[in-house]
Amino acid sequence: MEVRPFTIHVPNDVLASLGSSAGALVREWRAKRQMADAAGNRFYVKIDRPAPPPKSGLDHLTARENQVLHSLSLGYTYKEIADTLKISPDTARNHIRHIYEKLRVNSKTEEVLAYVGR
Repeated sequence: MEVRPFTIHVPNDVLASLGSSAGALVREWRAKRQMADAAGNRFYVKIDRPAPPPKSGLDHLTARENQVLHSLSLGYTYKEIADTLKISPDTARNHIRHIYEKLRVNSKTEEVLAYVGR
């Protein structure tokens, strides 16, 4: 990974208007940069980006699986889900099996609780 230097220019009036902790941080960076410049070195600030939030199993469901799961949460049977979504009961059952795998659950109750508790 290439590290590229950058300069932070913060005017004194902006620095004064920053909160105490932010202003202190900028003043600290300025002091370190001045020391590094005096020594003939470069001063680098590494800013870590926060890690993205982990995806839940619900994020991996297809649109159709979400429709099936919503119908399950309303208390529909396999046959009612199939009739509502105009699919066969076996297809509804397959969608539910895939949802079980993706959500790592073992029953319709756990599946609906995972959906409702999102």
